Amino acid sequence: MAYMVMGNTGLRFGELRSLTLGQVHLDQTPAYLELKPEHEKARRGARLPLLAFLVDDLKQYLTDRKKRLLGHSSEFPCALNGLPLLDLPEKITTVFNRDLVYAGLAEKTVTGKGKNGAYILTRRMSAVKVWTFTVCDIPS
Repeated sequence: MAYMVMGNTGLRFGELRSLTLGQVHLDQTPAYLELKPEHEKARRGARLPLLAFLVDDLKQYLTDRKKRLLGHSSEFPCALNGLPLLDLPEKITTVFNRDLVYAGLAEKTVTGKGKNGAYILTRRMSAVKVWTFTVCDIPS
């Protein structure tokens, strides 16, 4: 779900990680994610409109997440508003890079940097060129 939200909203990882259940507004028209100023790069805050298919997926995800958090209780559902939308680690670069390779979206090249090496991921070109990017992760 994290990659789907990031890819369809343009959120950075830290911004995504800052979202709480109370910042997801799926019953509004248009549905949107509310980004607080302190978590947004420009420090202005933002309302990010959501595509219809993402709204449907988020509704299902939220139903499941709330069920996991509340169990069978339906009391005080607003008490969950301050909880994170997604359970994400503080740093995800290494995992994200590996997922890109596994999904066939990038290739891994190891350059000489001791036994750990430097991982350079370069996006593969698809039939429709939307964007290109390079991700570098040098493990410590």
